[in-house]
Amino acid sequence: MSFHRVTPDELARVVEDPGCVDDILEAAGERAQADGSPDGDLDKSWAGLDFLLAAADVPVDIEDGVMDYLDDDGTVSVWDATKVAEAARVLRSTPFGELARHHDPARMTELDIYPGIIWVRDGDEALDWLRECYEALVAFLDDAASRGCAVVKTFG
Repeated sequence: MSFHRVTPDELARVVEDPGCVDDILEAAGERAQADGSPDGDLDKSWAGLDFLLAAADVPVDIEDGVMDYLDDDGTVSVWDATKVAEAARVLRSTPFGELARHHDPARMTELDIYPGIIWVRDGDEALDWLRECYEALVAFLDDAASRGCAVVKTFG
């Protein structure tokens, strides 16, 4: 799962014509690389982070929730700038330690939280990886919010 920072105008174009999403994301990627902004790629951590956020009652659902889907299979979705700013505010005020208290490798494996094999096998290393991914997500959303940007999420 990856988050991509887009301008409100780009978001409007994507919502109006989902077929242009690849072109918009290519331009957004080039812009992000040029300005050195944080990366929104969560790799395979999305389900683990979503599990911890839900367990800690943090009202941000990165997998679904406040996103609006642009396609029938749920692989492209968006957050407008208001939703980005709210998610950034909530996550910025939620230290990872609050999430880490809910890290339960056995339960995560039992629930088949993706990628299921790592939770028990890797234990604290998996938790460290989730911490890194969470911190990267917070930095990404903070950056996007500070620029008044929206987000396009791609999955797959």
